[in-house]
Amino acid sequence: MNKTMLISAAFLSFFIVNASFSNDINMTNQTKFPARFSVSYGSCNPDKDIEVRPGKTARVGAGWCLIREISALVYKVPGGVPVTAKSFTSSGTGYRTFSIIENFDGSFAVIRP
Repeated sequence: MNKTMLISAAFLSFFIVNASFSNDINMTNQTKFPARFSVSYGSCNPDKDIEVRPGKTARVGAGWCLIREISALVYKVPGGVPVTAKSFTSSGTGYRTFSIIENFDGSFAVIRP
């Protein structure tokens, strides 16, 4: 196989694999409380203050931006002071499925399930 064919095959493989790839971030709230989350990217504008109801999934279009951090606030008491969840952090990930969970000690975290 010559160099041109090899590059063409690699290029085609990339698009076939990524054709089914969704650019949406899917954040599932696995707690029994309302929550809001924000996403920071490597070199794109952030998405801020996105609501996700208990047991539901919110979707955010992230394009091809790499995720650096996802932070969340959980509202245990309506109208009260929110609880800050432990953020998900990365040097830059293309992973797109996340959850807000409640830990056994009552704290909250953003995780990759």
